[in-house]
Amino acid sequence: MQLPTKTFLQSSYDTVKELNSYLLDSDAEAVSKWNSLLQDTFVATNWKLESKLKYEEAHVGMDEVIKRAQTILFQSQQLKPNILKVGYRLRSNAKIVNISVNTIVTALLGPEWEALLRRIGVATMLHLLTETSIFISLPNGCLCQMTGEPLSLPLSDVYAAIAGNSRKILKRTSSASSFSSAEPPSKRCKLESEVLSKSGQRTRGIKTPSLISIVRARMFYARPNYFSKSNKIVIGLPLRHVFNSDNRNGSTCHYSKNGSLFLDSKSHALQTRYTLKYIFPRQHNLSNPFELTTRAEVFEYPDYMDREDEIKRAMTLNKNKSTPKRLKDVVPLVDKMLWRHAKCPYKLLLDKFCSSKVRQQFLAFDFF
Repeated sequence: MQLPTKTFLQSSYDTVKELNSYLLDSDAEAVSKWNSLLQDTFVATNWKLESKLKYEEAHVGMDEVIKRAQTILFQSQQLKPNILKVGYRLRSNAKIVNISVNTIVTALLGPEWEALLRRIGVATMLHLLTETSIFISLPNGCLCQMTGEPLSLPLSDVYAAIAGNSRKILKRTSSASSFSSAEPPSKRCKLESEVLSKSGQRTRGIKTPSLISIVRARMFYARPNYFSKSNKIVIGLPLRHVFNSDNRNGSTCHYSKNGSLFLDSKSHALQTRYTLKYIFPRQHNLSNPFELTTRAEVFEYPDYMDREDEIKRAMTLNKNKSTPKRLKDVVPLVDKMLWRHAKCPYKLLLDKFCSSKVRQQFLAFDFF
């Protein structure tokens, strides 16, 4: 039964709706996301909220609130891993920098989260981002963690899975060897993985290839490398690459009067053996993707681009600084790689096979 006042309004206007219906129809997609956020999102915590949080009017957006939350998490005395910290690093000047894409942070910038911020205020939103674990439901029935310490299998379960997988491999190998001939194997036996602990003691760890994480964000979302104090892009390998370490420390490349390139033989030999430590870290007892990590390091992807400090620390602990015997035959190959890298005109190759349509004065310069 319609009220007489509404009937009167309908006779005077083309459209008459309740305020709720009028606002909902204006942006149906945003409203559906808002309702889904409230109904299909779970907040998990290990402690009970005793006092009611004060409402603080939101004069800022979600991007600023997320930055505040990340600052709180990085400056906290309890350095626990957190979803919001993935892809970000805290520099010495207390500035947080983004080194890789974090899709969770991108999702938190959606309009439904902005609407939630306006409803609950800044203080409550900071509480949710820093002190709780938020999970949202996905269409396939799974949950996606948005904040908090990453919920994963305990490390003991990972070790058990590795041990079970190793037993299966050993059993399969022993059964196959019973039917094989007495001839020696054609391949070398795989060496044990040994790493140096902080105390200098050798510890063994095994990680199956299926457990090694490939950081795709560094491959697909990498940013261009610029020369310091300029806007010119480096063409070729990055400045921090081990092949360019001689250029950072004073180039060993020289040019004769006729323009031909020659290298300082002694410095080049040292550079070759230094590069071997990057290519074969396990043979030099350095950290590598195959060693097991602790629970705190599960979501921290190491950056193996710069190993200078680690190599210096390993050289002080290890008295034997010679190249491993197994790598003697590889030294000439690495030497040839460095030589060809020094001679390769990356910019000319790029201009020939992928010419730029930008004017010449805006083009980047090559780096050898």
